[in-house]
Amino acid sequence: MTVILSLAVLIWGLLWFKQVRMSGEIVRYQVDFSHVGGLQVRDRVQVRGIRMGAVESLDLVDGVVRVASTSTIRRRCTTTPWSA
Repeated sequence: MTVILSLAVLIWGLLWFKQVRMSGEIVRYQVDFSHVGGLQVRDRVQVRGIRMGAVESLDLVDGVVRVASTSTIRRRCTTTPWSA
């Protein structure tokens, strides 16, 4: 029993550390850049310092580099403020 619990905690810890998300909508983005300066496939995509995904591909299209990435978007419940 202790071994199973230890393995479960270890797996959960590894998934948390690697920022694996089990829920959410997966969205694919494509962005065109004139210069990418060392960007590689599997590099992290961050928005305001928060990891949002990874670079999937780099393609040369009409003189610009098209970068494709996927992100997992977690939907949040929003509430509206009371009106007086």
